[in-house]
Amino acid sequence: MKKQDENLWAIILAGGDGIRMREYLKTNRNIDRPKQFANIIGTHSMLRHTIERAKRIVPLQRIRIVVNNQHLKYVHAEIPETERKSLIVVPCNRGTAASILLPVVQIFAQDPSACIAVFPSDHFVLEEQRFMNFVERAVDFVHRCPETVALLGIPSKDADTNYGWIEPSTSFLRYQGNRFYSVERFIEKPPAKLANTLHTKKCLWNSMVFAAQAETLLHLFRKSLPKVYHQMNLMKQLITSPGGIEKLDGQFTRLPSYGFSKTIMEPNAKHLRVIRAEGVTWSDWGNQSRVMSDLSKMAIGLQ
Repeated sequence: MKKQDENLWAIILAGGDGIRMREYLKTNRNIDRPKQFANIIGTHSMLRHTIERAKRIVPLQRIRIVVNNQHLKYVHAEIPETERKSLIVVPCNRGTAASILLPVVQIFAQDPSACIAVFPSDHFVLEEQRFMNFVERAVDFVHRCPETVALLGIPSKDADTNYGWIEPSTSFLRYQGNRFYSVERFIEKPPAKLANTLHTKKCLWNSMVFAAQAETLLHLFRKSLPKVYHQMNLMKQLITSPGGIEKLDGQFTRLPSYGFSKTIMEPNAKHLRVIRAEGVTWSDWGNQSRVMSDLSKMAIGLQ
């Protein structure tokens, strides 16, 4: 393990409700649960695939898995006793911004030099080792340029309006043989006409997988969501004390719900760098048509 990896942590986001996919899973797969806890392909859930993927570069003791208290019956079926120290159980789903900020505060208190890789738990990745190689390159880059957030951008296959899009600049920094492009703009779920333009310009889908220094993330939250940052800071003693998160309840529930991409990434494009994750089959399985299309293309077929 590289010396710098001693400060590498991972956050896995698994607190979403997966509303868009619930009806499809229930009707077509007889599965009544959020998609991250569903076995859509093979014998493992999407969450389990994500945990195993993260463990390729981060030891379990430095992984934090953010889950929703309302989903504990699914969580305990997926997470064995030996892994439950990695769980952060929030009282409710308050969006990806709060779900990222809370573990960042906790990790930073324990390791001020922490570099953090963030993974949604409900995305499909086929070439997992190649994908994680790109994550490692992003981690290496933010050690070199700690003021930046390094994103994995996926070359677009179509003009999907349900994804976040990244328009890379022509300028880039070359580091260890990899190009990290500046970001002209970040567009969360664009309308159809704009999505077509972005696809034509060979822009990138935002995988929502990124690496950043904990200190940099805190700076961006303080700048872009000052009220949420302040409210979270008031909870800091609970967040950083053993068993304290279990007592958050009403305080966390009162937090406003924000998406990380819209409120942190989109207004801070100048802090972003993106690496093109070429040769990776990736998909955010957020709707039925995307799942069916991907499965059909991979000739897996529906059972």
